[in-house]
Amino acid sequence: MRHQPNALTLAVATALGTLAALPAQAILVTGNTTTFAGTASVTDACGPVNATACLTGPTSAAPQTLASPSLNQFASSTGVLIGTTITLGSTRTQTISGSLANGIATTTKVEGKKTFNVPGSSTTGTGSSNAQLAAPGVSQSLGTITRTGSATVPISSSTASFGPSSAGTATNTSVVVGDSDLNSYVGGGTVTVNLTAPTVLRADSTFTNGTKNKTSSSATYKLDWSGKLSVEYQYLLHAAPSFDGSSELLSLDLDFGTLSRGEDAVAQNFSIFNLFATDRIGLDLDSFTPAGDSAAFTTNLATFLALAAGGGNSFYFDFVTSAIGDFSASYSFVFSDADLGAASSRFSYGPGFVINLRGSVRERVDTGGDSPSAPVPVPGVLALLVSGLLGLRISWRRGR
Repeated sequence: MRHQPNALTLAVATALGTLAALPAQAILVTGNTTTFAGTASVTDACGPVNATACLTGPTSAAPQTLASPSLNQFASSTGVLIGTTITLGSTRTQTISGSLANGIATTTKVEGKKTFNVPGSSTTGTGSSNAQLAAPGVSQSLGTITRTGSATVPISSSTASFGPSSAGTATNTSVVVGDSDLNSYVGGGTVTVNLTAPTVLRADSTFTNGTKNKTSSSATYKLDWSGKLSVEYQYLLHAAPSFDGSSELLSLDLDFGTLSRGEDAVAQNFSIFNLFATDRIGLDLDSFTPAGDSAAFTTNLATFLALAAGGGNSFYFDFVTSAIGDFSASYSFVFSDADLGAASSRFSYGPGFVINLRGSVRERVDTGGDSPSAPVPVPGVLALLVSGLLGLRISWRRGR
């Protein structure tokens, strides 16, 4: 039996292999953009104490979540998700304010011809915070910022205050989600992104030149965080299996006709394609299942992985003619998107893809030996032959 693909099949396979070498180009799609705003604050108080300065340490708040915006997930019907990037454009505005009570006033001092002020009690407040963007597969630190304010008790007063004093800090970043977490971004819902001050939100109030047991101060540090958050998805179109290289073909019929027992069949060549698109993912042949008289047919069919868009793999079926009868079989195929990107966005195709096989074998007709048989005399010729033989016998008798 002949198993070799014909020259045309080999040429087509070579051309398709060249196309298959071209890399797929991912499609970019921007998901939703959402705005957010959040605030948190902490206050540190100091005194009265039995000293002329604040000796207590700063006050720290527990980790704060300032905002939790949501991003739309990627719809798997669009394609296979292979990348996700979250982009943050925002401003962190920090404000410091504070006060001192029961302090010593600034006084005027004259020395010779010079008059100058002698500073009284002073108060200082310092605040600091850090920031973090957290989402599935993402944990991005965004740095620490600090703000300070101070004041001195003026002449003829016992109190002082400062602020509110504010300053904004641009806080922008783009973070790429790890491949192992892409599944979290596939579906019909949303993904929550937490914007936090994870470890530091602190205020520290101090004072100097205080009056024993009387002076006290406080400082309040406030953090406002607002801006926009967006997501960009990178994906490839789903695979497109077909038994035809130019359009979708889900089934194929291969008919070997009627052959004599023991006669060589002509192999039936066929190809499996992943229809061409520059932005299509590869194709896997995961399994195939024979049914019917499959033992009457042979094949080199085998599973494969990541057949590139525009590529084709060639195979054949052959027919075994050792037994007489009518034979039919079918092969059902299950394909899937290549193992790339988010598994939850990959599709499986089948078992609607089928190849049907048919063939018949009959007994060989025996024509006898190699030499031709003697012709059978027709009735008229036979009568003439008998008459001639009788004439010869009569002539022989007369001669005797």
